[in-house]
Amino acid sequence: MRVSPFSRVGKRRRAKVDTVLNVINPKVLEIGAFDNATFWCELGDDVKYTDFFSKEELLELYAGNPRRRLDKLVDVDFVVKDGDFANKVGGNYDLVIANHVVEHVPDLIGWLKQISAVLKPNGMLFLSIPDKNYTFDVHRPLSTWIDVIRAHEDLRTKPDALTIAQAKWYHTRVDKTALWDGEAPAPRPIRSSLAEILSESRIRSQDYVDTHCWVFVPCSFEALMQDLASAQEIDFDVQRIDETEYNTSEFHAILKKR
Repeated sequence: MRVSPFSRVGKRRRAKVDTVLNVINPKVLEIGAFDNATFWCELGDDVKYTDFFSKEELLELYAGNPRRRLDKLVDVDFVVKDGDFANKVGGNYDLVIANHVVEHVPDLIGWLKQISAVLKPNGMLFLSIPDKNYTFDVHRPLSTWIDVIRAHEDLRTKPDALTIAQAKWYHTRVDKTALWDGEAPAPRPIRSSLAEILSESRIRSQDYVDTHCWVFVPCSFEALMQDLASAQEIDFDVQRIDETEYNTSEFHAILKKR
């Protein structure tokens, strides 16, 4: 009997994608699939994978991590260690998938332009995005078009010191189920002074620090995409936003290239 490669989350994501695809056997690019892909070569899907790390690097980094299914690790086709991936992964894709990637991208507009460059006209971008109301970002302010455009005009290639500081300042451990059941989130913990966090963040920002650069809820992400499109900063329209399902911490967005 063939064992399905899908996790429970992966199966839910795939079902949502399949409801909007109108292409038989679409050509797919999946970014950062790791061990939880939405499309699988072994199931006959026409999919290529790109990641910051090679498969060998990922195996080394996560060796012994019980939370990872290393036997399900995908074969990374394109290892891209900078933001300019459009020239490295080819083009003419019907669909790009990025699960829990967009919130880490320092230059969101630049990244969406790269995605657009590899998609066919009317191609789709499927995103799984953390809902800040059910994550450690619960107390962080929502990201706005001002923040996003400023990062793009700064040609940001890594999180700056203030982004790193904000992420640490507001980081709060949460009980997702309790929040869904109506409990208020715990207050923001006081770990150190803002002066200490700023000082530390300015030092750390000299290197690349993987952190959440952007913070969203479903309606704020939809509004942001509409604002950026109206400002002609991106060439995507919102096709659909799926609300965060009960006892989960992610929502899904489907954008369509104009």
